Order: sequence, then C-alpha cells, then structure tokens
Amino acid sequence: MAVMILSAILWFFAFRYSQNTSNLATISWSSLIQPPQPPPVQTESPPQSSIINDQLSVYTHPHLKFSFNYPSDFTLATFQEDEENESVLVQKAAEKQGFEIVIQNNTTGNTLTIEQIKKETPETVVDDPQTVIIGQEKNIPAIIFWGQHPSLGRTREMRFIHGSKEYRISAYAESDTLVGRMLQTWKFN
Repeated sequence: MAVMILSAILWFFAFRYSQNTSNLATISWSSLIQPPQPPPVQTESPPQSSIINDQLSVYTHPHLKFSFNYPSDFTLATFQEDEENESVLVQKAAEKQGFEIVIQNNTTGNTLTIEQIKKETPETVVDDPQTVIIGQEKNIPAIIFWGQHPSLGRTREMRFIHGSKEYRISAYAESDTLVGRMLQTWKFN
C-alpha cells in the first residue's frame, strides 16, 4: 500500500513538473543569450485610437499626424525608445500576427534605395526587394522586401521616408496581407 501511495505521489509531481517545463519551448534562445536591455518606456500620451466599426480601429499619431486602420481585436502600444526614435506595436500575439513601426530620424535624404538599406544595415536580409506606392492616396513611395529575423523567422519589411522621419515596418511573414491592407489606409493628415 505504501508503495502505491509513494508511486502516486511521484507520478503527480512528475506530471506537474512536465506541465511547468512545457512552456520553455516557447522561449527563444536568442532572448536568453542577449544581454539584458532596459524595457522601452511607454509614451506619456496614450495611443490615439478610435473604433471605426466592430472590425476596425484607426490609430492617429499625436505629433507626426499620420493615421492607419488596424483590426479592432489587435492591441496597439506606443513606445518612446529615446528622444528621437519611437515604435508603434500592433499585434495579436497569441496568434503570431502583427507588425511594428519604428520611426526614426531620416539620415538618407529625400529618397531611399535598396543599396542604402543594405549599406546602413548590412546584417539585414533583403530578399525580393520591390519599389511600391502605398497610402490611401497612393502617394508614398516605399521599398518592401522579405527579411529574416533570428527569433521571428521570415519577415515582411517595409521602408519609406516622410519629411524628417524614416518609417521602418517589420511584420511576421504570416501578417503580409494584414500589413498590405493597413498600408492602403495609411495617410498623413
């Protein structure tokens, strides 16, 4: 009888341990070996979002005066990386869908080329680059290409310039259609 009770207790703890360690498979190794980074600081002003209908919301940047539509069931967060760089993150993390917009000072001039992207970020994979026109008014020249990220895998990358800022959009490859639809609604007010 004591052997059965001891076996049951050991089985219970082994089962609980295996459940607790099953989540380790979702941690990327790159996140474990990178030096710790301070977390980005949430901007002081909350994201300027409003609901269009039960399926779409619109985000309007409070200072740069651009806007775009995104699915209402996605979360949106803004981060001030430093005095000159910021990010807008739109995601449905549980389903590995979403994109990040990094906004930084433009250092390349009025035009952006594939050669400039490769020169400025030589570690960036640039597969199948294309020059396209995006935006609600079809007036924003952009470069799109497939990239490769160590922890995300294949990504869709976009770059364009407006005024004194460069916009870098990175998305899960699975979100290519979502990002394409978002870019069709992008406008500078």
